[in-house]
Amino acid sequence: MVEEDLERCLENQTNHEKEPSIYLKNIIKIKDWIERQEEPRKPLMTVENEEERKLAEKWRHIKYEIMNPYLRLSAEKKEDYKRKYPEIEEIIKIVNEIVIMTDTSIINLEKIKKWMEEQEESRNPSSISYNITEKRLGNALIRIRHKTKLYLKLPKEEKEKYQQKHPEIEVIIKKLNEIDNMPIISGYLIQLEEIKEWVERQEEPRKPYQNSKDKEENKLAHSWKYIQYKLIKPYLKLSLEEKQKYQQKYPNIDEAVKIVNEINIMTSFHLINLRKIKEWVERQEEPRKPSSISKDKEERKLATKWNYIKCNIIQPYLGISIEKEKEKYKQKYPEIEEIIRMVNEIEIMASTHLINLRKIKEWIRKQEKPKKPSRTSKDKEEKRFGDILEINIKYNLIKPYLELKTEKEKERYRQIHPEIDEVMEMVFDIEENYGDKKRIKLAKLIKIDLEKRENVQEAKQLETRYEKLENIKMNDTREGK
Repeated sequence: MVEEDLERCLENQTNHEKEPSIYLKNIIKIKDWIERQEEPRKPLMTVENEEERKLAEKWRHIKYEIMNPYLRLSAEKKEDYKRKYPEIEEIIKIVNEIVIMTDTSIINLEKIKKWMEEQEESRNPSSISYNITEKRLGNALIRIRHKTKLYLKLPKEEKEKYQQKHPEIEVIIKKLNEIDNMPIISGYLIQLEEIKEWVERQEEPRKPYQNSKDKEENKLAHSWKYIQYKLIKPYLKLSLEEKQKYQQKYPNIDEAVKIVNEINIMTSFHLINLRKIKEWVERQEEPRKPSSISKDKEERKLATKWNYIKCNIIQPYLGISIEKEKEKYKQKYPEIEEIIRMVNEIEIMASTHLINLRKIKEWIRKQEKPKKPSRTSKDKEEKRFGDILEINIKYNLIKPYLELKTEKEKERYRQIHPEIDEVMEMVFDIEENYGDKKRIKLAKLIKIDLEKRENVQEAKQLETRYEKLENIKMNDTREGK
C-alpha cells in the first residue's frame, strides 16, 4: 500500500521533478503567512480570500501527498524517495514547525501561563469560573492534561509513531510542565479561606453542596472538591521525600492541609452529634449517657449516634498498632483526635464512678466525725457507699489497672476508661484524709508514680504491697471481721 502511494505520488508530480524546490518554496510561503496572522493558524480552504485558499490547497498537498507517504516508507525506500525529493527533510522540519506554531493546545497553554502570571494570586484557571475567559482556559487545561496522560501511558514504540504524527506533543508536555512548576497554591488558600468563612456563617456548620441552587455555594462546592481531590489527597499519599519536592512546587501546601482539616473538623457529622449528646447529658438532672432502650425518641436517636461513634469510629482507630496505619486513618478522619477528646469528656461527665465518689465525699463531709463509709456498717446508706467504694471502684476499676505491667497496657486501659485518672485522684484524696496510716503512705506514693507514668521497679513493689493490703481487707470483710 505504501509503495502504491509512492508510485501514484511520483506519477502525478512529473512537473515538479524539473523544479524540486517548489514544495520547499510553498511551505516557506505558508509559514510566512501564518506568522503574519494575529493568532497563528493554518490557512483555510473555506474562506473567500484567494491567497489563503491557494495556500491551504498547497498545505494539504504537501502534507498528505508528499510528506505522509514518505513517513510511511521503510528506511531503504526513504533513500529512493530522497533522490526524487532531496529537500524532503527540510520540508518535514518546516511542516512540524507550522504544526507546533498553530497547535491549539500550545496556543492555549501560552494563554494559560500568561493569564496565571497576570493574576494577583497565581493560580490555575477554573473550569467552573463565572468568568468566560477563565472557564474556557480551565476547560482547555483539563483537555490538554487528559491528552498528555493518554500519550504518556503508551508503550515506547507507540509513542514514536505518535510523535511522527503529532510532533507538537513534546512541546505540549514541556509547556505543561512549566505551568505545573509555577507556585499556584496561593489561589487555593484564598478559596479555602472563602469556604471556611462560608461554613462559619451557616446555622449548623456544613460543607457547601454541589447541587445547590445558590451560585456562591455551588461555586465553593466545586472548588472544595477540586482542592480535596486534585491537591490535598495526592500530597498526603506521597513519601516524605516526594512531599518535599511537592512542597517546592506548592510552598504553602501544609497551610492548605491545615485549613482543610479545620473545615473537616468544623463540619464533621460525628462532632456535631457529639456536641448534641454533650448538651443532652448536661441537661439531665444527674449526668448520664443516652440509652438506646429509652422511650424518649430524642434520647434513643442520640444513643444510636453515640454507639456508632464509639464502635465504628473510635474502636477501629484504638485497635491500630502500626503508626503508618494510624496516619492513614487520620487522613480519612482528620477529626479523630477531637472525637476522642469529646467522647472522653462525655464519659467523664457521665461516669457513675465519679458521680458516686462525689456523693461519697459529700456523705463524709456531713459526718460528725469525718470517716470513710464502711461496708460492715448497719446504716444502709453508709454500707451502700462502702460497697461502691471498695468493690465497684477500687476492686473492679482501680485494681485491674494497677495490675497491668506495661505503660502501653495502662495507656490502653485509660483509653477504655478515660475517667480513671480523676477516679484515682478522688480515691487517693479519700485515703489520704480518712484512711489508715499505711494506706495514706502507699496512696501518696502510688499517686506520684501514676502521675509521672514511670514504669519503675519501686512503683511495682508499692503497687503489689497496696494490692496485698486491699486483698487482706477484702478477706476480712467477707469473714465479717
